[in-house]
Amino acid sequence: MQTIDIATGKDLEIEAQRQAIAEGIKNQTASVAQLARSALNTETAERAAQTQHWREMYVAAKVAEDCDIVVEGYIDLMYRSRKGLVLVDWKTDLSGNATKTPSKLARYQLQGAAYAAAVEAATGKTVARVELVFLQKTREPIIIPIENLRSAIQEVQQLIRSLETPI
Repeated sequence: MQTIDIATGKDLEIEAQRQAIAEGIKNQTASVAQLARSALNTETAERAAQTQHWREMYVAAKVAEDCDIVVEGYIDLMYRSRKGLVLVDWKTDLSGNATKTPSKLARYQLQGAAYAAAVEAATGKTVARVELVFLQKTREPIIIPIENLRSAIQEVQQLIRSLETPI
């Protein structure tokens, strides 16, 4: 998804093959293309394509006051909405069982909240929403927004503070 034009899907097959080769899964090119097509067909991708957006955006920032721990990562897709920034994390590993795998979903939600905290700390802009988009080859993607994003960000900040040990 990092190189495909999200508005048109131009060269999807070529880019899927390149990415599959780069990841050492050339024999999975068709699956990669199917998952990318699934992503492009979401309302999430359509909304992002209509506004300013960024893909594979690196972010790093201190997210908790008086704490030197830095949160860093790559955001799959970020775009502007009327209410603020929206972060999107494409997921391919749950094959439709997102709601049936609560521990994995909780980790992903924590990751999304950490990215939101880092983006807000780095940019001073509000993150209005974080969406986890579980892509599937044969079914519609499952889009799960992080509920109570403000609380989730506070949880991340508390967790980070608890990790730092005084010297």
